[in-house]
Amino acid sequence: MGKRILLITTEYPPITGGIGTYCAQIAAAAIRNGHEVTVLAPDYGRSCDDASGDGKPTVIRYRGGSYSVRSFPKLLAQVWRHADPRRYDVIHAIDWPAGVVLGFINRFRRVPYRVTVHGTEILLMPDSRQIKLLGRNFFSAPDLILTNSRFTKSLLLDRFPSVDPNRAKVTLLGVEEYWFQPANNPAGVLAKYGIAADRACILTVGRLDERKGHRLVFRALSALPKSVAEKAIYVVVGKGNEEYTAELHRLARECPVPTVFTGAVTNEDLRALYASAQLFCMPGEPHPRRVEGFGLVYLEAAAQGVAAIASRLGAIPEVVVDGETGIVIEPMDHTALGTAVLQFIQDPAFAQRLGENARKWASGFSWHRCAQETYDEQ
Repeated sequence: MGKRILLITTEYPPITGGIGTYCAQIAAAAIRNGHEVTVLAPDYGRSCDDASGDGKPTVIRYRGGSYSVRSFPKLLAQVWRHADPRRYDVIHAIDWPAGVVLGFINRFRRVPYRVTVHGTEILLMPDSRQIKLLGRNFFSAPDLILTNSRFTKSLLLDRFPSVDPNRAKVTLLGVEEYWFQPANNPAGVLAKYGIAADRACILTVGRLDERKGHRLVFRALSALPKSVAEKAIYVVVGKGNEEYTAELHRLARECPVPTVFTGAVTNEDLRALYASAQLFCMPGEPHPRRVEGFGLVYLEAAAQGVAAIASRLGAIPEVVVDGETGIVIEPMDHTALGTAVLQFIQDPAFAQRLGENARKWASGFSWHRCAQETYDEQ
């Protein structure tokens, strides 16, 4: 018999991002698995198309936007009203603000719930005055703590040794079936963004943020032999803060490999860009306050048969298997990165073999399994 599930989140479509994707996908998968799902989320000051049924959850919207300290009372009021264990079999805090609120509520009344942690928030919690004031029982109140990777679980247990390891469970994320389907008109999409189709496409997808490693890619590309640089093109998908974006454009002007910045793109265009890439390259840079808790974009590229070059950071080695679905280098090793890029460009058979392996590997990461492990198994 299916369960009645309430998901509480501060990020949900139309807002895009890792947590919003996680919430939308696990809700849809839980419904396919036979459960009844309700999502409590802000309306972000706009009208949202939340038609329920046909595999979609019931969405309860309240007036508000992305979480801030000032929005805590409003979120608290909404969760207090809707998080009723008499109405729901499972109450799931999708992100840390929802977890803080439920932890606070549990000082006054018992509400069984589970919470998902995604990585970076684990580093921020010890120094957060809000967490100390409102969420001091953040990890003691939930019945189950879900982590998106083995890395995130190990980080959690390392930073919060009082957490019972038996209450922390790894539920690896999934890859939407959409990314495995054939891309529509890849040649047209390349032309749309001015990407030369006769060059080996090196692709990076993600927020323009120093943690993603764009600068390391430019350094590696600048060291390529001229004969190889003339065969390549670097495509950067995403947007970010103005200062970092300006730095990347400066590096692009100095790089012998031509660079195309597409900005944000639709999923349809992104799938075509994945399909057109020779390799996916997002090596990452170490950051003292942020981590890569999973790395879904590596698997999206893999679903289109594209192998990756990545660094041994965070959970990335859990989604990119060194020597089988890509090449994993040590952090900030631009020489190793350049060598790997050179191998992908000069040896198309190598790139194809790893790409085929990557596609098979990605097929093992399903939202069906993620939802099943989250709601059907303890």
